[in-house]
Amino acid sequence: MIDGTQLRLTNLEELDLRANLFRNNTISFLEGFSSLKSLTLWNNHLQGSLDIKDGGRKLELTHLEELNLNYNLFNNSVFASLKLSNLKSLSIIDNQLKGSKDTKDVDAFTNLRILDMSNNEYLKDFVIQKESNVSSNLEEIYLDDSHLNTNILQSIGVFVSLKTLSLRETGLIGPLPNEGWCDLRNLEVLDVSENALEGMLPHCFSNLTSLRELDISGNHFQIPLSFAPFANLSNLKVLLSDENKMVMELSFYTSVPKFQLKFISLSKCITSQQLNLELPTFLYYQYDLRYVDLSQNNFSGIVPTWLLENSTNLEVLFLRGNSFTGPVSLPPTLNIKLSSLDISQNILQ
Repeated sequence: MIDGTQLRLTNLEELDLRANLFRNNTISFLEGFSSLKSLTLWNNHLQGSLDIKDGGRKLELTHLEELNLNYNLFNNSVFASLKLSNLKSLSIIDNQLKGSKDTKDVDAFTNLRILDMSNNEYLKDFVIQKESNVSSNLEEIYLDDSHLNTNILQSIGVFVSLKTLSLRETGLIGPLPNEGWCDLRNLEVLDVSENALEGMLPHCFSNLTSLRELDISGNHFQIPLSFAPFANLSNLKVLLSDENKMVMELSFYTSVPKFQLKFISLSKCITSQQLNLELPTFLYYQYDLRYVDLSQNNFSGIVPTWLLENSTNLEVLFLRGNSFTGPVSLPPTLNIKLSSLDISQNILQ
């Protein structure tokens, strides 16, 4: 056991105690570390609530900015036991948070910027309150690998400063709502992959003009071949839309997209009526691609080696498992940055 009362390391700012065998009643030594800014208690045997006391009174680590409680056995009461007014980052991955969870529980953390509660299995009743004190400052939320109610997307818009929202594999189902999440105009990273979301992307999606990275892969979205819903996202650099459905449009969309992608992955998409499809036209306007995966679709036509000419920085091009035909006409000056090219399982002759 560490005796902080004897150590009195009053200038200590970072303390990492991960992967030990502490119990809740053995961490009172923290009273000797009053200047702590970062504390990691990752993978101990802490459970219930975290009650840190200095003598008989609750210890307030007023300088603490980062707290990592991952892989312990804390439940919802842990939030009520923490008095950390300057906390900016709270990570409580893989604990026992469950049942009704309310953002008011973290209201004491008025300076909180990053909240990670991923891999807490039963957060289905997670409730976001409009009057929450953290709503104006929170910039990153991670709830991956938890069970959530799709209604969370209708109320998440209260976090007006949110830049990253990650809801990967959280049991979201049905179409995306037309309100709430579309109000996140500062959002730069959005991950709703590996869910059961479906239908067309709503018109309000074009509001998210700050988006840089978007992952909607592993859902049942209907993505028009023109990729018109993404056309207004001028800052978009990374787009992952694998394992969705590509659909033909009733009207022909010809506008030039405002984005210049660096990374795009569209593998294993199904097409309406299993038609042979031409490549999405927006690809003709991309000049800064580094990674392209169009594998295992039903794209047809001549092998699109023009991608190498348009994007001279292209490093990876996956075209396997389509219906491309020859001839394979490589550019006269082959892209020297290309490190991986796969055109297997097509109908080249």
